[in-house]
Amino acid sequence: MDKKYLKYFLSSSSFVLIMLITLLYTDNLKQGFIKTQQSSSILIFPLIIFFFQRKITSKQFDKLLVIFNTACLLSTIYIYTEIYKNGVFSYLFEKEVSFWNNPFRDVLNNLSYLDLHPSYYSIWLLFCALFLINKLLTRNKSLSVVFSILSLVIFFIFTSFLFASRATIIGFFIAVLILLILKIKSKLNKAIAVSLIIVISLISITQISFLKVRFFDEVNAQKLRPPVGIAHTSSNIRVGIYKCASELFQKNPIVGVGIGDVQAELNNCYLQFHTRVYQEGNYNTHSTYLNLLLSGGIIGLLLFLLSIFLQLKLALKSENYLYLSFIILIIPFFLFENVLSRMHGAVFYGLFNALFIKQILSTKK
Repeated sequence: MDKKYLKYFLSSSSFVLIMLITLLYTDNLKQGFIKTQQSSSILIFPLIIFFFQRKITSKQFDKLLVIFNTACLLSTIYIYTEIYKNGVFSYLFEKEVSFWNNPFRDVLNNLSYLDLHPSYYSIWLLFCALFLINKLLTRNKSLSVVFSILSLVIFFIFTSFLFASRATIIGFFIAVLILLILKIKSKLNKAIAVSLIIVISLISITQISFLKVRFFDEVNAQKLRPPVGIAHTSSNIRVGIYKCASELFQKNPIVGVGIGDVQAELNNCYLQFHTRVYQEGNYNTHSTYLNLLLSGGIIGLLLFLLSIFLQLKLALKSENYLYLSFIILIIPFFLFENVLSRMHGAVFYGLFNALFIKQILSTKK
């Protein structure tokens, strides 16, 4: 067994390995196994790709990413046909979108043939956009190729804006900034590109209605405190979640409560709030980091952060800036979503993280 792969296997699958350890002291073993199973792809993909797959060349990995981009493009075209059928395009020009009524998110949540979550689908599209931007910055291309790639980048970004996922948009703009800084050699061109991205990002979140309502209107609509009665937004629901997470952490700071007991402990804590919002939905930690903190305590969180650090270090050392931007894209997403406990997130991160590491180590001398 190659030691270099073993190191990154333990690193990239650390989330599941930590969850497995917490099964030793969790009370609800059945729930613990279910939660661990949901994240199992983070363990399975590195295991297969690192130890049973031959070397992956840069060209082969490029082809895989092109296939992923094509799949995302085709599924997005299908989604647009559903948006058209539902008469939602009128919201682009005639109607206001509010934080409690984003019809584009509603269409995505109710597709007949695809089970997709707006935030997770957005991160797929924005990763496609990062791949294409990286392609533009890699070498000289004909005007027609540049136009085609830019069109796809705009298409993917615009679509993700419709679904208004804050965490993915924040991660994307940070990732693009770092990608431009590292890839563009000319100081003047670098300054112009960075300035443009900052201006575009500020205009986007302040002037585009789909983003403005998510970044500003929703936050200002309610006081930042747990919801009372029926009045609630996703922001004040999260305030209640974070309050309960803080209380649970203080009771079990070192090793947590175990993966099987986190949701039950949160549900009990939610009873203190004067609302039925938390009983009408199943609200988890909405944060990968908080989930780890409550499940495995400080030890579990630190081990996971160490794995992220090793991956960032590998990306920088190998000068694989697409991999670096992939990690930067997903770090804020980990902060606001329980990514690795949902199949869409676990498969996305587990598969591409393992492929990036395999490709880098395959070409490493």
